[in-house]
Amino acid sequence: MPTPLLTTKLYLPPARPTLVPRPRLTTRVSEGLTRPLTLISAPAGFGKTTLVSEWRATEAGRNVPLGWLSLDDDDNDAARFLTYLIAALATLQPGLGGATRALLESPQPPPAQAILTNLINDLNQVMGLALSADDVRALESRTEGWIAGLQLAALSMHGLADRANFIAAFTGSHHYIVDYLAEEVLSRQSETVRTFLLQTSILDRLTAPLCNTLTGRADGQATLEAIEQANLFVIPLDDERRWYRYHHLFADVLRNRLGQLHPDRLPDLHRLAAQWLEHAALFEDAVQHAMAAEDYEFAARLIAGITRKVLERESVSVTARWLNGLPKPLVFSHPVLSIDYAWVLAFSGNFDEVEPALQLIEKAMRGESSTPEGISFRNLLDGDPAALSQTVGGAPTRSRLPAIIDLVRAFVERFRDPQKAKMYCERALQQIPVEDKRDHSTALVFLGHALLLNGEAARAEHVLLDAIREGRSLNIHSVYLSAVNYLAQQFVLQGKLREAMALLSEAARYVEAQPEPILAGIERIRLGDIQREWNDLTAASENISQGVRQAESGGDFIFLFTTGQF
Repeated sequence: MPTPLLTTKLYLPPARPTLVPRPRLTTRVSEGLTRPLTLISAPAGFGKTTLVSEWRATEAGRNVPLGWLSLDDDDNDAARFLTYLIAALATLQPGLGGATRALLESPQPPPAQAILTNLINDLNQVMGLALSADDVRALESRTEGWIAGLQLAALSMHGLADRANFIAAFTGSHHYIVDYLAEEVLSRQSETVRTFLLQTSILDRLTAPLCNTLTGRADGQATLEAIEQANLFVIPLDDERRWYRYHHLFADVLRNRLGQLHPDRLPDLHRLAAQWLEHAALFEDAVQHAMAAEDYEFAARLIAGITRKVLERESVSVTARWLNGLPKPLVFSHPVLSIDYAWVLAFSGNFDEVEPALQLIEKAMRGESSTPEGISFRNLLDGDPAALSQTVGGAPTRSRLPAIIDLVRAFVERFRDPQKAKMYCERALQQIPVEDKRDHSTALVFLGHALLLNGEAARAEHVLLDAIREGRSLNIHSVYLSAVNYLAQQFVLQGKLREAMALLSEAARYVEAQPEPILAGIERIRLGDIQREWNDLTAASENISQGVRQAESGGDFIFLFTTGQF
């Protein structure tokens, strides 16, 4: 499923008409175009974005193709960041990076190196205050060149006759300057505007219907446009003025003020935001606000509907953060959340914690748990309409869950007790419904690896070949490439280098069309190792180096070890 994108993150805010021209700085930006990389570095609020916007408005800036990407804390994830990077580049050339986007939608976390290689190939193909000089110097000294502080000061001085005394009394560190000036700015706004600013400050991105939901009014669009014209630190995120954001520092101040003045309103505001975002199908943002509201039942319902998709397209870190933020009884009251929590523990290498989690799930399945969460779990599993209505994603069927539990156990036991892992895989294969191809092919990969570790090489080869065929025909990249890696590793150990080379070469061709990057890095390492055995050291060095870079940049590096790929 394609990752939903917020196009507002791809919009460069325009230069303000009241901006003081800074030709020396814009010239420096233009000079940077002759170099591979230009870094504009300064603390928050010093005007980095403003400088780029100003440069973009110059003749030199207008003649340069430009993509823009605004980042926030949620983008500290390799797959999410690279997806948005590709989208930003695609604004310059529609369709650019299509193959790379497909790579990012694959089940396992992709390595940055493989994605950047695809991208480089694509790119290669498409190629008003009347202040005295003393006042200015004093204000510069007070703000230490902090442009955000200067703008706040200017707003506060509108209508003041004695500006010199205002500046003279204006002291303190950046933190206190912001608090002081924001208080002055807010106090000069109408009650209507001030209330709007505070109530909407919880949002990372603002749009009129969402603002109306939070304020209970119908003037969201007019208010957003008015405060933009008043330079109240609101930045448009698209040309149509549908989406905005507050300057990060101003938003921080507003949130602090809201927390001081109306702490009791915060949960309700976050809950309203979550409800609106859910209806707008912005589920991940909705989860963020539901968690902030500490409405964990609501958050759990949202997470249950999207956690599998998030697990498949990104690293386990996002799902882990969500599930760890929920009360554990709530996690274990839901079949989807509880089994995904067990997978997260396994993928993260927390093997000792997996079995207790699975035992809780099995106890609830058998109806042996009298706890509220156990009863809720059983109701969901039995398909109680009242219970199922509380979840977006529904619940695993009773026929599927035992097989999934066996697969989790097999994953954990492969290195500890391969014989036991083999037993779990064989039992899972007997229980998996015929129509569930993904679980069936996954069980084949796990079984093949367990057989290798158990010394049953001949049978393992047959099982892994079945997994390769099934994964290839069903287009399940992770299954196909995992099976290739396990079997190629075994061929190398047996001295069957030509067979291993043939297998890996075919997989390399497959990766070019339908890449699965984190596993592709391991394949390239194995390919290089065979070339080393054949004394083709130049090719070996190139493949091993590239494979290591791919594997290391793939996100969850621990995943390579917990799956036995590396």
